[in-house]
Amino acid sequence: MTFDVADGTSNTIWAGNGRFSSFARRGGDRNGLLKSTDGGANWTRIDGGGTLVGKNISGIAANGNNVVVSVNTADNFTFGNIGIFRSTDGGTSFTQISTGDGTATGLPRGVSYDLIFDPANPDTMYTSMIFAVSGGGSNGIYKTTDAGASWSKVSDATIDALLSDNTSNLEFAHGAAGVVFAAVINNGNPDGFFRTTNAGSSWTQLETPVTNENGTDVGLNPRGIKGPGPDDGAAPEEIAGGQGNIHFSILAAPVNPNIVYVGGDRQPRSNGDTGSFPNSIGGRTSRDGCFAVTLRSRWGASGSI
Repeated sequence: MTFDVADGTSNTIWAGNGRFSSFARRGGDRNGLLKSTDGGANWTRIDGGGTLVGKNISGIAANGNNVVVSVNTADNFTFGNIGIFRSTDGGTSFTQISTGDGTATGLPRGVSYDLIFDPANPDTMYTSMIFAVSGGGSNGIYKTTDAGASWSKVSDATIDALLSDNTSNLEFAHGAAGVVFAAVINNGNPDGFFRTTNAGSSWTQLETPVTNENGTDVGLNPRGIKGPGPDDGAAPEEIAGGQGNIHFSILAAPVNPNIVYVGGDRQPRSNGDTGSFPNSIGGRTSRDGCFAVTLRSRWGASGSI
């Protein structure tokens, strides 16, 4: 969901339709976008003349007649139905921008897990392309400065080395002073955090945030560790975890470029199966897994939410 930046009143809102449920991705029909021009009181469905029907919308940017969406999967999961789609007529029609090896627009075909724009310059956007190598393109982070018409690859070798068919999510956050954060999720677990302060010309890898529970480092989307039962005093039960493909979040502070928030799917007890809450970041249940991170020379967990 996003505000249309062309509307200074913030009454125009766009929302993308998709299935991100933990319950086997079940849900309603993937039938495009919803648009409101009265602050959300009423909505109109927009599917680009049917182009967006069946597509799982993972990100959206809107600036008047220019609307760009990212798609990470579809009812008919083919390269022609995923990636980046762009409208220049307010959603009446959409054209696929991510095609082939990227020769046409700079953006190869592939899965796009997210799409963000620069609030200070909405024509500048970032997205990711995964599985692009099968079409002769390159996996990576891509950037546009002309509202999605053409793109260029801006990820570095360190980021690219983490991207493969095991990459199950790649989320972005745009912060103050043009800072962009990127999080690579592989096999459901955070595998790399990165930050650029110069619009993608260079990236700095950040520490992957963890908590230490009884000598064991535990991340945002841990696997294979038992958590508490459904009721106080109940025997521990297995909690799946490792769900960063749908249960990972990242948000940059709007004023301070050195603060970013990340969240996962759960946190364990402070001492494993027999331990208790709160744990080392103050989590009081297994569902508390959000870090408020202040960037200094390293990541540091300053609390949980």
